Amino acid sequence: MCYALDAIIKDAEEKGKRQGTKQGIQQGVKQGMQQGVRQGIDRTNRLIQLLLADGRQRDLEKSVTDPRFQKKLFQEYRI
Repeated sequence: MCYALDAIIKDAEEKGKRQGTKQGIQQGVKQGMQQGVRQGIDRTNRLIQLLLADGRQRDLEKSVTDPRFQKKLFQEYRI
């Protein structure tokens, strides 16, 4: 009977570890995505600030609709 109980305990521990690992991965992915979104927003806001400071409103308007142009502006401003 001890062997059966030991097997049940071992199985439960392994199941708990798998579940904990899965939850940890999910939480890590969620936090990583949130951090990425925040960084993207910060990056875009910085570009807007710099374009406005340089009087480049038209480039700002174009960057909103043209992702390739926006990417060039990020490179230009080293953001």
